[in-house]
Amino acid sequence: MVYGDNGLKIINISNATNPIEVGEFNPDYLDARDIFVSGLYAYIIDTNDGLIIVSISDLSNPVEVSRFREENENFAGKSLWVSRSLAYIMDRLNGLYIIDISDPATPKQVGFLQIFAGKDIHVSGLYAYVAMSSGLGVIDISNSTNPIEVGKFDTDKIIQGVYVDGDYVYSACNGEGLQIFHISDDEDSSISGYSAILLLSAMVGISVILIHKRQKNNR
Repeated sequence: MVYGDNGLKIINISNATNPIEVGEFNPDYLDARDIFVSGLYAYIIDTNDGLIIVSISDLSNPVEVSRFREENENFAGKSLWVSRSLAYIMDRLNGLYIIDISDPATPKQVGFLQIFAGKDIHVSGLYAYVAMSSGLGVIDISNSTNPIEVGKFDTDKIIQGVYVDGDYVYSACNGEGLQIFHISDDEDSSISGYSAILLLSAMVGISVILIHKRQKNNR
């Protein structure tokens, strides 16, 4: 886990009633916001220093491998997701950065999409789902060098977090609680793009929303 200027803490939870700290990584001036663990590496997003890649092959002694930071004075990393050899960084002031991490020692930027006030990101398949101050964005990342926004569901509340599981997108929305989006394909539509339909608003504060992915009809 990471928390602000306290850095990375590695906790053994094999005994859920007695979690034990086994390692930490806390360089000077760290302002950690999010973390993703994949294989032998922990990927940390720092609001000031960008992406920090840490080797956790030895849990008791995590070691920094490299850093990547876009040359932008207004960089403000908020969250990240790692999929295969790419890291997706959500910068709340600038947008989505796509970083090639196939060589953890030399991360390099391969793509960018300007997005305003991005809060969180979850990658599933060929799409990235982004929580924004104005709603849920859907980004086509099939070409990592040229990500494209293909849809957006606008809300009057800020979406703070997003998680994808199968055909459902779960989002935490200010003032609305949990919103659940269902994603489906329409093979018969002649219109490309996305539309969204509110299906249900439950009394317990859960909204279920259908995101209908429309595809061009080539028949």
